[in-house]
Amino acid sequence: MLDNIIPEFVLNRKEICKQCDKLIELNRCSICGCFMDVKVALPSASCPDNKWLGINNNIKEVIWYL
Repeated sequence: MLDNIIPEFVLNRKEICKQCDKLIELNRCSICGCFMDVKVALPSASCPDNKWLGINNNIKEVIWYL
């Protein structure tokens, strides 16, 4: 149900994070310490392990965000 209102880039990032070996308890990144449920929703945020980029670095996300 929420999939219809959650931006696609957020869902894509969450899926990448779920499969990452750097994801630790409380859905946090062991590299940056961020809570990924929050970070993946920030358009300009990027993965510290370069698995996904912020909108300033990824033209597909820039187009979606506009």
